[in-house]
Amino acid sequence: MFALVTNNTDEVLRGVRVVYALYDAEEKLLYADSTELYSLGIPPGQTVEVRMAVDRRILEALDKEGTVPAHLETIAYVEREL
Repeated sequence: MFALVTNNTDEVLRGVRVVYALYDAEEKLLYADSTELYSLGIPPGQTVEVRMAVDRRILEALDKEGTVPAHLETIAYVEREL
């Protein structure tokens, strides 16, 4: 799974969390996971591509059931202290 994350702020972003949700054609959620870009700073206006692998066992189970992933949704955010 790949996500493009663009920093649309005026500061370097660190600790960006990327959440992935994989769906089938009927909009059924098949798999969800997240990763944090803890060792990466994204400069203002820049875009990075983030890759995350789906565990092979999950892919094998989906294949065994005849389930075909249809689309992926992602969201990226940074938690801020109030």
